[in-house]
Amino acid sequence: MLYHEIYGVYYECVQKILNLASKGLLTQKSMLQTVREAGFLHSDQVIPEKLQDGSWPLLRDDLSTPLPPVPEMPLTLLEKQWLKTLCSDPRFRLFRLEEPELLTGVSPLFDPSLVWYYDQYADGDPYTDEDYINHFQDILLSLRTKTMLEITFHDARGIHQTWEVYPIHLEYSLQDDKFRLDVVYQHQHRTLNLARITSVQTLSRTFDPKLVLLHCLQSEKCEATLRIRDERGTLSRVLTTFSWLEKETDPAGEEGVYLLRLRYDQHDESELLIRILSFGQHVQVLSPSRLVDLIRQRLLRQQERLLRPYYAQDE
Repeated sequence: MLYHEIYGVYYECVQKILNLASKGLLTQKSMLQTVREAGFLHSDQVIPEKLQDGSWPLLRDDLSTPLPPVPEMPLTLLEKQWLKTLCSDPRFRLFRLEEPELLTGVSPLFDPSLVWYYDQYADGDPYTDEDYINHFQDILLSLRTKTMLEITFHDARGIHQTWEVYPIHLEYSLQDDKFRLDVVYQHQHRTLNLARITSVQTLSRTFDPKLVLLHCLQSEKCEATLRIRDERGTLSRVLTTFSWLEKETDPAGEEGVYLLRLRYDQHDESELLIRILSFGQHVQVLSPSRLVDLIRQRLLRQQERLLRPYYAQDE
């Protein structure tokens, strides 16, 4: 069914027209507009005429449809296999969704475990852990109902802390394969890694996220200066990676070297740090000193983890 005619433009146009007719919204004007938007160049000279002269007995004279209900486009086997593949993703379980019955007996298009992400860290979040799933669900419900949360977690030093926070939004880092929760705590923006959360409790107090953001201290605007050696298209990749930020690029005075100034919110610093490190030695942070120190600390921790097995062998 990959190339069956029912998946052609004519069928798509007619389906949209019938959907309008079933809702009582179809007029001569809306019919022509639908055909011109979804059809070929001269479809407006064919489809309306066929529907109204009886060649295609799908519309009445008053532009209503005798079809109860309007037929839906069936899924192809390829589409079903793709959906089956999505359901096989471990992150699918985070939303407590049931696999549709129409996918019963369908094999996935490919095994997600066979995909190797060369630019992604291998220590992603434990998506199949039941506690992690429950925490994700509680946070998701809180974001939808705009209720405060009491969250217990362990920080980077392993110290357990309990905060009452205003959850702002949940984000996924493709680079880290981790979910992070952006919150307001004590009038400041903070970012929490979901994998470090040990307990989530929904509080009865509700809030307006816009008012919370207005009354909290405005996130400090920062500017980072990067020195980029343009080898293997590094400059183009950096500009694409940071396309969401305001930036300026100037030559650094030596061939193939550029200075890039990025303007960002301080609460985005963790994500900025991760993305900068992904470019390795081709990108050097010149300022601010806080970001330079964070990168130095991260590299020292990575070096320590790398050398730890060798130290253990000497012992």
